[in-house]
Amino acid sequence: MISVDIGYGYTKAVASNGVRISFPSVISPAPVDLMGGMYQDGPGYRVKVTTNGSEDEKLVGEAAMQHMAVRGFVAREEKPVEIHDLLLMTAACVCNADEKDTLAVGLPLAYYRAQKTSLKKRLAKLEAYVGVNGHPPRIVSFGNVSVFPQGTGALMTLGADGLDDGITGVVDIGTYTTDYLLFNVQNGVPMPILESCGSVEAGIYLAQRAIASEFERQSGYPLPQQMYQWAFDRTQRQLAVPYQGKDMRLFEVWERVQNEIADTIASYVLAAWGAKARMLSMTAFAGGGASLFSGIKKMFPCPVIAKEGYYANAVGFLKMLVPAS
Repeated sequence: MISVDIGYGYTKAVASNGVRISFPSVISPAPVDLMGGMYQDGPGYRVKVTTNGSEDEKLVGEAAMQHMAVRGFVAREEKPVEIHDLLLMTAACVCNADEKDTLAVGLPLAYYRAQKTSLKKRLAKLEAYVGVNGHPPRIVSFGNVSVFPQGTGALMTLGADGLDDGITGVVDIGTYTTDYLLFNVQNGVPMPILESCGSVEAGIYLAQRAIASEFERQSGYPLPQQMYQWAFDRTQRQLAVPYQGKDMRLFEVWERVQNEIADTIASYVLAAWGAKARMLSMTAFAGGGASLFSGIKKMFPCPVIAKEGYYANAVGFLKMLVPAS
């Protein structure tokens, strides 16, 4: 079994064989390798996909980040099929998924109802030969496909002994969307409070955009969209972003906007939860933004970081498959 959480920023995959991977959710054309594979073991993946006799080769993840024609999911509600499915096949291949393996994937709550059926049907028909970084190709296909709402996976990681009775909140902070859910737990069984579950288009991307704006202010040149993640990663590590021989130091902006973004996300979620927010027995935070915007925990009762944190949804989806296996 394999669970793949294809986020707007990163793709995370967890397999029942113990393999766990993560890479940026971007692809680009694969240029001719004039160096004959000398750097084949570098970051990211060079992926060759063969379907119906046609062959296509792309760079995926870190390998695609520096390419001028890099493509991702910026400002897209429905993820383009050719990008989404290539990320999925790459993750399945790297995780050594078996042919006709059982697959779990997730969708943001805002898009779950509209997209879940079509996504499940498409992935059930998916079949291709996939080779990564020059390794022999293997068949990637799925026997059973389950599609879950984002955030529900994180709930499954909250405790091996089950949940305490009461109202439990989940806040799953991703790159472009934050999913929020409320569950009424009775006798250890969580039931969603549907009117208090949803998504808001706010997340890590707000920080990336603030850093890009500061780069433009200092340099007089707009930061290319495909370099947002690269500049953000450097800034988090307190490294300068070079431009024209000068160092653009952006860390102070990152420090300043963390609490501002946490407050923005909290305002949306608390408004959606209303009076119930004051009755929570636990507020669980998951996703990549849970650790980046740590100040948000102070704004909710009984905060905890979901076990598996960054991988919480992928791990939880895998657990949700077990009863059906």
